[in-house]
Amino acid sequence: IRDRIRRKHWLDPDTPIPTPWSLVLEFSDNGIGSYTHTSDYAEKVGLFAGAYSFSNGWYRPKLNCAMRGERAWGEEQLPFCEVCREALVLEIYRHVDPTAEVGVTIGDTVTVFSINPPAPTDHNLKIQWLVDSLVVPNQTSNQLKVTDTGIGYGRHTVMVQVVDTTEFVRKDAEGLLLRSLEWRPVVFYPQPDFSGDGKVDFDDFFLFADAFGRAKSPITERYDLDWDGAIDFTDFFLFADAFGK
Repeated sequence: IRDRIRRKHWLDPDTPIPTPWSLVLEFSDNGIGSYTHTSDYAEKVGLFAGAYSFSNGWYRPKLNCAMRGERAWGEEQLPFCEVCREALVLEIYRHVDPTAEVGVTIGDTVTVFSINPPAPTDHNLKIQWLVDSLVVPNQTSNQLKVTDTGIGYGRHTVMVQVVDTTEFVRKDAEGLLLRSLEWRPVVFYPQPDFSGDGKVDFDDFFLFADAFGRAKSPITERYDLDWDGAIDFTDFFLFADAFGK
């Protein structure tokens, strides 16, 4: 039976299944009676008979749990148990994406990626940044500043991962508590001054013309101005726009 229980990841090995309990009528000093649910496993998650106001055929995960349904006379409002809370958190994450509110601020040489995830009241979400699939060390804030010289020219990936490490969830089969978002920035060469003489002129044009149509390689990659993997007319138009500057 234990292996067939959906919430078995909350069960302790010493908790019997089904889990025994009893209903006791107790009287106060003034003679008022009230029913109390008792069990040696009251603080454990188990398989307690009776749920949703049914005494038979239905089971609840905790002795005193909201899943029990009707309260006994004199009882206070039933709380959510560990299993209830886990289900509630997972259901929230089916509708709330912590990576939904993001922003990108592009400067001349610095790009700032930012994220504003909703914050739980009792703990912080874990944020991790990756550039080109490598974790950025000591960077767990809501912002990441990337400089052109820092990552180099070419195509890159910037990813942010947001993880909720709440203790309310022990099993996240759908991966709802881990979300990620990826950007694909391209850092272009500032000017196609291939000759390095400080201006874009015919010397650079002849160098570009020699590389035109050739396969991209470590030697020719600087002529691929849009970094699409080919040295073609798109690169020529970018070069022409910079010519004479």
